[in-house]
Amino acid sequence: MSLNHASCQAGGATLLRDVSVAFEAGRFAAVLGPNGAGKSSLLSLLSGQRAPSAGQVLLQGQPLARHAAADLATRRALLPQDLSIAFDYTVQEVVELGRYPHRRRPSPHERDIVPRAMQATGVGTLAHRVLNTLSGGERARAQLARVLAQIWEPPPSGESRWLLLDEPTAALDVHHQHAVLRQARIWAHRHGIGVVAVLHDLNLALRYADQAVVVQAGQVLAEGPPATVLDVATVRRVWQVDVHPVRDGEGCLQLLMA
Repeated sequence: MSLNHASCQAGGATLLRDVSVAFEAGRFAAVLGPNGAGKSSLLSLLSGQRAPSAGQVLLQGQPLARHAAADLATRRALLPQDLSIAFDYTVQEVVELGRYPHRRRPSPHERDIVPRAMQATGVGTLAHRVLNTLSGGERARAQLARVLAQIWEPPPSGESRWLLLDEPTAALDVHHQHAVLRQARIWAHRHGIGVVAVLHDLNLALRYADQAVVVQAGQVLAEGPPATVLDVATVRRVWQVDVHPVRDGEGCLQLLMA
């Protein structure tokens, strides 16, 4: 999946300008940048929520618009920032919505997918709770189970699957932030899913992502391995803070405020 000289405009404002960046199935990419940089707009182009005002969004080498919406829904799932719902659905009912695109061609293992998705995100014990009565973190994990259920199995065609996450750790405590991103990395490496996640925490990106894409003022400023891209000079330029790189007890590169 890639953006090829893509721009995005809304309400007379240019949200993204001439962006070209490629993402690979089987890898975890983190999209980073200050508030208002264009991170969510980039994700909205990848998801098809917005059409580019110029350039292209490509999937399997073809413009996104050429892919049937019903087909895309079986192999590409989006977790948005707004996780609220209008009805009093239980957690299990919300996760079951992720299987709706597969209703005409259900999996031989259909019965097991929703429970396994809830188990993977730690909400199995909340299955019969009404989603709107849960904490923000619990709702986030339930919605994560929904999108995971949506792309749980490879399509018969063998085409790539994609998981698009817009600030998936925003409502989570530290333990669940690491649990969710650890799981996302497993989905990418073990199951070949392309994961693209908007993150704010640079250290989480350094620990879990294979690729970092830094966005500033609607353009891609830097792209590549996180340890290379998130250097002291780039962090100072983009976030206007000074950091000091260190290795933690597991040997992972981390950035400390200088």
